[in-house]
Amino acid sequence: MPPKLLESLPSWLLRIGLAFVFFYAGIDALREPSAWISYLPLGLATKTIGSQILEAFSFIQLILAASFFWKPFVPYAAAVAFLMLAGISLGNLNAMLIVFRDIGLAFMAAALVALEWPFKTSSTVAD
Repeated sequence: MPPKLLESLPSWLLRIGLAFVFFYAGIDALREPSAWISYLPLGLATKTIGSQILEAFSFIQLILAASFFWKPFVPYAAAVAFLMLAGISLGNLNAMLIVFRDIGLAFMAAALVALEWPFKTSSTVAD
């Protein structure tokens, strides 16, 4: 495998995995909102406003998923994904049997931030 491809492989695997999750959730929430509306905070889960919030959130998820494939936006998309997934997990602690995977996904997003963030260093470290 070429060294350049090998170097970027971890980033691509994380990006594809996270993008899949957000594409799936965004599309499915638009197709089957009744299956997703119960995960909104109680005050927002009313039929009218809850469906509007869920629809807006679904579009945000789709935009976020697409952002994983545009290199300049990857670290920012990963940071937003981390915050969203952590928020979903913390906001649904009573449904830990369902949202426990989101904790792992949040840390995948954090790893992608660490890999892709445009860190500026003044010195180099020898291998």
